[in-house]
Amino acid sequence: MNHKHTKHRKMRFRHLRKRVSHVVHRALAKKVHHAAHPIKHESKPAKPGKAKENPVQKSYYLKVHSRRLPFAVERANFEKIVKCEKLLEEFVRFVEKKFDVIWYIGADYLEDDIYERFMFHNGGFMEISLNGTIRCFFAKDKIEKIRKAIHYANRRMQSEHLANMVDREIKTGQKLISIKDSLFKEGIK
Repeated sequence: MNHKHTKHRKMRFRHLRKRVSHVVHRALAKKVHHAAHPIKHESKPAKPGKAKENPVQKSYYLKVHSRRLPFAVERANFEKIVKCEKLLEEFVRFVEKKFDVIWYIGADYLEDDIYERFMFHNGGFMEISLNGTIRCFFAKDKIEKIRKAIHYANRRMQSEHLANMVDREIKTGQKLISIKDSLFKEGIK
């Protein structure tokens, strides 16, 4: 190995070490400086035409209360409730067949009523009470489709006549929901 190349290599490494040392030193100096004197970021004022207003969203709902639903039971003993829960499970499967995949959330016991809660895979919420109440809530307008699915489930489990009677008892609607107003009502600011 040639002495000239070795000397040149050493000088190159010395220069590289100095450069790395200098870069590390500058980075550390910046960190120390910024720790002692934090940078204050000022937010830019919003442009007059770009200010966000209180967002208002639509909510669609379907409600039905009918003793003609196949799983409806009032003041029943334990055996009747177990039978009605099996009918409810079958009812939900028929609705799922015509509407969307349904996920079971759980049951709530409020006062003298049992509420079974479900979520739809593509958005939406449904709660069913064993006293014959169904409530569905959606962010998008899926009311007609869920109405047809409930009619289909009733028709498959009972008769066309009873399914039509339940269909007449269905109430649907739309609400405008202000996110800001609903948060203030809940006490969140």
